Amino acid sequence: MKSLTLYNPVQLEQIQEFIYDTFGGEEDGLIAHELTSEYVHTDVQIVAPEGRNRTFVTFGMGARKMNGPLPDLCHVELVMCASKDLDIYSEEAMTIVNELVLLSKFPFRKNTWLHHGHTIDASDAFKEAFGFDAFAFISVDFTKIDGIGEVDFLLTIPIHKEEREWIMETDTFEGYLMLEEVFGNQLYFADSGRNAFIPDEQTIQDLKEFLKWE
Repeated sequence: MKSLTLYNPVQLEQIQEFIYDTFGGEEDGLIAHELTSEYVHTDVQIVAPEGRNRTFVTFGMGARKMNGPLPDLCHVELVMCASKDLDIYSEEAMTIVNELVLLSKFPFRKNTWLHHGHTIDASDAFKEAFGFDAFAFISVDFTKIDGIGEVDFLLTIPIHKEEREWIMETDTFEGYLMLEEVFGNQLYFADSGRNAFIPDEQTIQDLKEFLKWE
């Protein structure tokens, strides 16, 4: 087992308070606790307000500094969404939890970093469960933690292989806006079962014009 970096009690309270205030309170769901840890101890808050979408949020990953280019890009936590119909006690929900835990170790195993605009392959287990091949990361919020600095929360968006290919040829944020325009909120859900969107050049230009891009 690799040496662990953990939030101290004050930092842990700060990060959990931010999660409750931003994504939902602890009374709305449950916490999946990691039993065996490497580099960081990654627990996952599953927020499931009645009649609203499910949100899975890590806390623990941000305690360790990634090998990023700037201090404000070195600490992150991950967020993934599912539809309100997903049973938070189901095998599919645990697949999401396991995927977030696996992703939380990636930058430390590879001595690299994850942040806004990056893409990464999904695991075989996630591909089999949901049919998505990869993830795109979009920064959705951040907080300041004593002794650490800025911790960014990255929305982890499931995408198809073909979507990743054309996103990487252009820009992740622009690609994300295109997908959002086409799929709406369905884009965010790991369990949406949506088909891949593969735009031709004219479609891309039409979407850019609609969204008023230069």
